[in-house]
Amino acid sequence: HYGRDVELRQDEDVLDTWFSSWLWPFSIMGWPEETEELATYYPTSFLVTAFDILFFWVARMIMASLHFRDEIPFETVYITPLIVDPQGRKMSKSKGNTVDPLELMAEYGADALRFAMAHATTKGRAMRTPTTQLEDARNFLNKIWNMARFVLMQLGDERPDLPETVTEVEDRYILSRLAATVATVREHLEGYNFNLAAEAIYDFTWHDVCDWYLEMAKVRLQNGSDDGAKGVLYHVLKQIVLLLHPFVPFITEEIWQVLGEDPASVSIAPFPESRATDRDEEAEVAISAFQEAVTGVRTIRVEVNVPADVRVSVIASTETEYVSGTLGATGPALEAMTGSEPWQLVADRDFEPPPGSAQQVFPEFDLYVPLADLI
Repeated sequence: HYGRDVELRQDEDVLDTWFSSWLWPFSIMGWPEETEELATYYPTSFLVTAFDILFFWVARMIMASLHFRDEIPFETVYITPLIVDPQGRKMSKSKGNTVDPLELMAEYGADALRFAMAHATTKGRAMRTPTTQLEDARNFLNKIWNMARFVLMQLGDERPDLPETVTEVEDRYILSRLAATVATVREHLEGYNFNLAAEAIYDFTWHDVCDWYLEMAKVRLQNGSDDGAKGVLYHVLKQIVLLLHPFVPFITEEIWQVLGEDPASVSIAPFPESRATDRDEEAEVAISAFQEAVTGVRTIRVEVNVPADVRVSVIASTETEYVSGTLGATGPALEAMTGSEPWQLVADRDFEPPPGSAQQVFPEFDLYVPLADLI
């Protein structure tokens, strides 16, 4: 390198700046003393880190642990991606391209930041600040808060148990979807797929619960009949709070305190277990037909610009028994969610609709909305 032989000598006053980090897994437990903490908590099982310090820290912790303790300090290393700037560069103070998480928390909230990071993080080397996911997460938490307020308004001081027998198709449906979601979330958490776990909770809460089940339950609750809807609503709300707590601890703890549930904190409550007996494919298929029917009528209303305050007539023709049974059993909800008069069910798909009717065709049924008096 210098064009001649040079004697190299290591400086005696320089120490590896990572030396103390090598010892971290056991030194913080009181080592070299054989403390109670060391006997209890070492070795650990799981380490979270980034790929850029695998050699500087992770490998050296393993070497030091093998040297001083004759065993590895952890069994699993979970490597997270680095947050990079919009140009894909690693963030650093010298470049001035860092993002202050305190500013993000001030704008979106700590829970929204946590959920967005979990939702956006995949198994890779780098990711950009999830701005879109931050906005989505904040909206999602608002949705959860409003859902909890609605349920609590319906319950008052009542804290009903889940009914022993559930007969209404929408109740069976939401309990089936809950059981499937719990199983999915547990599977993804055990596989360290935190983004997929967050996505499963998001989809269940926003779509299955808020978009569909709450709207159907509202109709029953407005009629003043307590046919088990309150018990199912309360059960689903508690399970959502428990599922979400690892991701959004603050809002879930606040809701848990308002519920007045045991134990005293949701952080020490058991994580949900999937109840296989709640899986109900028949109910899920039935509600899928209900969703198609509602979506079909809403599409017709939008396409022909039917005013929101105008109630339409709807004719459904089907030769499939479960479809006719579902549409018949959920009549009040169909009317409320589509702005329609009581539906007419026809057991003949060759049915000739009134002239000037808009049509939506589905695999098991057809929908017709007469428009002659509306256009």
